[in-house]
Amino acid sequence: TTESASASTEQTTEATSAAEEERCWSPDQTRSSKNPSGKLRGGGLEMIPPKGFDDRTDTTQANFVTDASRAAAKVEGTWYSTVAVGKVEWQPGVEYPGDRDAAERIFACLVSNSAIWDGTSGRSVQDQVTEPVTVAGMSGYRTTGVLHFGQDKLEKTDGTRIMVAVISTPEGPSAFISDVAVGVTEHEEAQNTAYDSLTGLSG
Repeated sequence: TTESASASTEQTTEATSAAEEERCWSPDQTRSSKNPSGKLRGGGLEMIPPKGFDDRTDTTQANFVTDASRAAAKVEGTWYSTVAVGKVEWQPGVEYPGDRDAAERIFACLVSNSAIWDGTSGRSVQDQVTEPVTVAGMSGYRTTGVLHFGQDKLEKTDGTRIMVAVISTPEGPSAFISDVAVGVTEHEEAQNTAYDSLTGLSG
């Protein structure tokens, strides 16, 4: 996994276009959607926040995502599991690579953002898989995997289960992004529950 990830990084760095491409570019965190009652909305997706995920923010730590709505549940201390939806926005001047590559890039940028995983070291990605998916009749791709921590100060977990789904919606490519503590069963189940609740906009 490490070797293929390195090769991918080199190819991305070599890519040239009208703009100087950043591997992990971030748009402004602006909010254009309003959450319907009992749901979170971002871009062209809505989801039902899982039970226990009661903290709400309108930002996400994922690159290439704006108009986000995120729900979080405390694991321990300042460590949280999160689920979010948002609009996928690519860097201006750089051609959108398609939903599959977008899902893999967002996943890779989450994994490599050391600020998110502060207090852990010796991190490695395990069981990474990308597959085509259909959400409420809309096609897309989902990348999943586990970011394992070689060293950490956490008691309840030694890793995070990450899920990034990029879906083609009538409002444009939109994403479901989630990271939950491995071994915290209710959070791992909540990740699947939130994904299964995804729909297009309800109006």
